[in-house]
Amino acid sequence: MGAWGAGGSVAGAERAGRLDRAARARAQPQDAHPTPAHTLTPQNTIAFFHPNAAGGGGGERVLWVAVAATMRARPSAAISIYCDAALTPAALAHSARTAFGVSLPRPVSVVPLPDVARLSPSRHPRLTLVTQSAAGGALAWAGLRSLVPEIFVDTSGWAAAYPLAAAAGATVAAYVHYPIVSTDMLARVGGGGAGGGGGGGDPAPPRSRAATLLSFLRAAAKAAYYYAVAALYGAAGGCAAGAAVNSSWTAAHIRALWWRVAPPRLLYPPCGAGDLAALPLSPRGEGGRPLLVALAQFRPEKDHPRLLRALAAARAAARGDPSAAGSAAVLAARLLLIGSVRNGDDAARVEALTRLAESLGLASTPSNPADAVAFAVGLPRPALVAALARAAAGLHAMRDEHFGIGIVEYAAAGAVPIAHASGGPAADIVAPAAGPARVGWLASTTAEYAAAIREVLALPETERAAVAARARARAATFDDGRFGEGWVALLDECAPGVGVAEGGARAGGGGGAGGRGAARPRARR
Repeated sequence: MGAWGAGGSVAGAERAGRLDRAARARAQPQDAHPTPAHTLTPQNTIAFFHPNAAGGGGGERVLWVAVAATMRARPSAAISIYCDAALTPAALAHSARTAFGVSLPRPVSVVPLPDVARLSPSRHPRLTLVTQSAAGGALAWAGLRSLVPEIFVDTSGWAAAYPLAAAAGATVAAYVHYPIVSTDMLARVGGGGAGGGGGGGDPAPPRSRAATLLSFLRAAAKAAYYYAVAALYGAAGGCAAGAAVNSSWTAAHIRALWWRVAPPRLLYPPCGAGDLAALPLSPRGEGGRPLLVALAQFRPEKDHPRLLRALAAARAAARGDPSAAGSAAVLAARLLLIGSVRNGDDAARVEALTRLAESLGLASTPSNPADAVAFAVGLPRPALVAALARAAAGLHAMRDEHFGIGIVEYAAAGAVPIAHASGGPAADIVAPAAGPARVGWLASTTAEYAAAIREVLALPETERAAVAARARARAATFDDGRFGEGWVALLDECAPGVGVAEGGARAGGGGGAGGRGAARPRARR
């Protein structure tokens, strides 16, 4: 997720043939899969800003389902993706199809962005929110110098791009996965007192007056920094003509932070669970062993270490009380961590997780042939579906997750969700999480996760399948069709007629020189 949010992808010329600026409004992208015959005029172009468009996460599924819905609803629109210069239209179409099962009705064109790696958090060790956001804005500016579309769509959260795109003459639409600053965060830094935080631990040792003053000044500077970032983020968000958010949790924060009169649309992300909902609910397992899965990109905020420690704690409790219900299942269970790797940092993270699993006695070492944990990096969709079909439960550990497409996939597949008790998972997906109508378990601490694992694996299969059936019914509310309808409504709100008819004529607006469909002058750089 970007520092200013999480934003889109679209447009322009492919990597091997950049558009000449003087002719860019009419040039066709040169590609092995050329864009169908319509012109890239400002009235006819919708561009998505999504630098890492070939990623394998939930944000990329939103991107491609949105692109496909846009193509169907706006048949004469030219669709472009602002993304990594190494990507081609054919590669993007292949990624959408193989990773998410999304087939695009027609090819996209690519506006290449230079040095997308500059967005990596490792490039911004200090003042991360500001410097990473500035990098996102710089990338957006580089893309806008090649193509200024009629509609600039951000689907990856880089809100710093909004004022730039608006100033260039584009109408800005945004799908927000996660606010870069939450009202909860502002409350913590604003109410932490001289220490900048507190509560619940042992009393702090006495400090000198100078140390107390220094601590107060640091806390005040931190609070001022976050409030300044929040103000900039709110102003940037106010440049969007229309916005949608992925959960009620995100909606509450965006309403509080963005300088917008109109509230954002609540548009749950498309979870692509149609193939998963056809899987049998029972039996589950592999070779007589229960299977647990954790589906998430290998990013630090996904908190994979907590899941490993929770499984180790559950196994330790089972060994301590082998006669307890579920102990044998816990000791026999295997955890499969499934996710994509975006860069070298993610790859190093997988290596560190492997070492942690070995140190916890979960993975094989020369002295311990354990196989309670395995890793599957970049698993193709068919193999992912097969793993979910065998899983008794699916684990999720990210605090304040904006939504949680992976949790919906667990539920649709019949794997009982065990999710973090915060954010979108608690508010929108795993609800209720207790009582006879429960659809899953919520946890916050390692001990709570360990207890949830034991409880789920202790259930008779008929009871587990009953919980899974209720979870599947809940997952059915997050389908691609509903997202597509809401997405088209967002586009109608921002620009009612772009790409609806051949030649770029707008619904109800006319296409003559004096109507809204007339070409607008574009800033020259």
